[in-house]
Amino acid sequence: MEAATTALRLYYERWRELTVAEAEAIRLQRWEAVDRLQQHKQQLQPFIEGIYRELPTEEVHRLQEQFRPVVQELLALEQQNAVAVAEVYRRAQQQADQCRQTERALHRVQDAYAPAQAPTWQTYS
Repeated sequence: MEAATTALRLYYERWRELTVAEAEAIRLQRWEAVDRLQQHKQQLQPFIEGIYRELPTEEVHRLQEQFRPVVQELLALEQQNAVAVAEVYRRAQQQADQCRQTERALHRVQDAYAPAQAPTWQTYS
């Protein structure tokens, strides 16, 4: 049972390290790094689940209670990352909207100042 506690502690610590690194990658908008870090966290899940699956129910409950604060911290960090991604997305949408508005304004200016095109043929012979 002590081995399960140690293994869970190590997996949860690794999860925390990856989540903190993910927050930095989000801040720097390094989306490939974010993707890679999320994949690493996904790879940890089966190991954590496997530990719980191998234990008697009463030991699972004891470990869940023991690690509840750790898991709650991880969930809070994940939520912070989700909020950070949503904010980056919101700002990107805002910039895209501004670009579209600018493009429309430039088209209006171009239409106002562009010379009317003379017909190719003035008269028919």
